[in-house]
Amino acid sequence: GTVIRDNYIVVGTNMALLGNGIYGVQVQFSRDFVVGGPSASDGNVIGVCSNDGVAISSSSNGMVRRNYIGVAPSGSVISNADSGVYLGLCFYVDVSLNTISASGQYGVDMASSSHNILRWNMIGTDPFGTMDLGNKQDGISITGPSVSNSIGPADGSGGNIISGNEGEGIEMNGSEVQYTTISGNRIGTDTTGLLPLGNGSDGI
Repeated sequence: GTVIRDNYIVVGTNMALLGNGIYGVQVQFSRDFVVGGPSASDGNVIGVCSNDGVAISSSSNGMVRRNYIGVAPSGSVISNADSGVYLGLCFYVDVSLNTISASGQYGVDMASSSHNILRWNMIGTDPFGTMDLGNKQDGISITGPSVSNSIGPADGSGGNIISGNEGEGIEMNGSEVQYTTISGNRIGTDTTGLLPLGNGSDGI
């Protein structure tokens, strides 16, 4: 499958903001794709897009891992105008170990997508989970029909930090969002779980 890793997408290597017209990374009609990778050095830095940072549609069995989306590794803001990560008609996608913050809309926007997992992400904070760099709307938004998605795995071992967002931490929209597992996350706190870093509306 396609692998996109270790790129500065939309920013220069000296972190000068260069900008891009639409998406940082767009994946369509794909299978077994990887954006980033398992090693820390594999991650992409994706920012200053006029639409989503990463937009994935009609795709399955992929991975979005260890990327900095809307925020540089240093914690500098490089906002995307729309959502950090968009999943539309996606199945069995693993979104993990990313920083997804400072987006103009949602951190993660999931629509008509099922059997996906979000784990170990910083959504709405800096990469260290200590500073409010919230997304302008919800941290995570799920609209249906979407079933059997996991926000943090069932055993609670890979929760996300979902904090500092201006809307809800997690919003599930409508009766067609079913069988969602939400486990082991820290919502509205820093990474230690001890200090408040609240979302603007409901946690869930």
